[in-house]
Amino acid sequence: MLGLRVRLICFTVVLLTGCLSAWDVGGPFACSPQGACATGFTCDDGVCCKPGSTPACPTLPSPNNTCASGAAPQLWFVDADQDGYGNPRLASERCAQPLLGTWSTTGTDCDDTQPSVHPGGAEQCDGRDNNCNGVIDEGLSPQTPFFADVDGDGFGAGPALSACAAPPGYVASNSDCSPFDPTKFPGAPETCNGLDDNCNGVSDADEPASAFADVDSPAQALPCLTSQPGQCQRGVFRCQVQTDGGVQRACAALLTPSREVCDGVDNDCDGLTDEPPDCGGPVSLLGVPGATYAAQRLTSTTNLSTRCQKNEPGVAETALADGTWQGGTAGSFHVWSVEAPPGQLWDLSNPNATMSVIFQASAVGRDATRGAWGNPSTGDGLNPVVYLCGSDTDLMRYRLISPLDGFKGDDTSFSRALQLKAVGTPWLIGQGSGFDTTRVKRVELVVYSYATSFTISLAADAGFSR
Repeated sequence: MLGLRVRLICFTVVLLTGCLSAWDVGGPFACSPQGACATGFTCDDGVCCKPGSTPACPTLPSPNNTCASGAAPQLWFVDADQDGYGNPRLASERCAQPLLGTWSTTGTDCDDTQPSVHPGGAEQCDGRDNNCNGVIDEGLSPQTPFFADVDGDGFGAGPALSACAAPPGYVASNSDCSPFDPTKFPGAPETCNGLDDNCNGVSDADEPASAFADVDSPAQALPCLTSQPGQCQRGVFRCQVQTDGGVQRACAALLTPSREVCDGVDNDCDGLTDEPPDCGGPVSLLGVPGATYAAQRLTSTTNLSTRCQKNEPGVAETALADGTWQGGTAGSFHVWSVEAPPGQLWDLSNPNATMSVIFQASAVGRDATRGAWGNPSTGDGLNPVVYLCGSDTDLMRYRLISPLDGFKGDDTSFSRALQLKAVGTPWLIGQGSGFDTTRVKRVELVVYSYATSFTISLAADAGFSR
């Protein structure tokens, strides 16, 4: 304990008394790995300190630009290549040489990335000013002209620079006709853009077909409009090789038709924008072309809150495309589902979207106190529950807040609008919510029945609206 106290006292007066010949950058005042310190402290050479105060800083001068000894601070220069000469553009006033990094009091290095380059260095045939006198490869031969390759395409342009080896960024060729564009150089493939890509001085119209390495590439092509609607209208000119060896430009769409999503764009290029069912879901859940209808009695309820139910363990029941759903076995959960056609998804991301849940029902057999569908006074009767499914584990689950709002007792009909954002409505977004509602694959309807058998008939207007 005494040793630690002595260490702290010495650190505090390190510049005043000289009791330490070096500071411990891993000690109690060490900066964070990111070089951060507590408020009011400064990170100096790996330790947290206060310039001109306590704890004293190892190298930084006080705010009035003096050192603890009363002397003025000295300029130190970063010496990245460790050749004894620092970078004149990276200097700092310090009261002592920093321990971290390599520093020099001489800031005359003309290239601090190369240890062979510094004042007094031996000139070598490497295209560099090794002795920092402003002349490259002086006294060495043979001297060759080199040209700046600004765009890095291997071809240079501009005034020549004589050296016995290519300086960094220079090449021997000065034939670049477009020195600031890396796609244009001697031998580059032509594109149908009205520009001289291969630097041969010949226009696109006069180039042979062989000059166009990839006639289908849109690179550097001029924009155009196709005759197609929506996102397929915007295009670029692409070159087509003719039988006579010439090249003809044709406008080709940049994008092909894709799934319609609710983004204000005609994605499927059919002349309509944001139309159902891809955007907004099917207006009617019944008779959707190519859709899959299924129903089953669930034999496991372990994952009712966390998964969609179509593929959970169960016994198949009747589900027809006209909305007929027949099931049975008292005291069971039942699920009906409609799944989008293969390759199709429904975008239900519009927060104002509404699902109409409407059906008629009849039942045989009932519980004496709960009826066919549940008794709100006993806490049940939350029928129905709605699932929007991206997959079995990606879902949005909706249930009614109050049993009084549900399908209950011996009711024979149910009609209620489900606003998908479910804010200030009788519906609640339940556990398992939060998936990407632009990619809904399936809609499920779950009910609990006390009836021996039942028939539910969904209405034609059960579906989505915006």
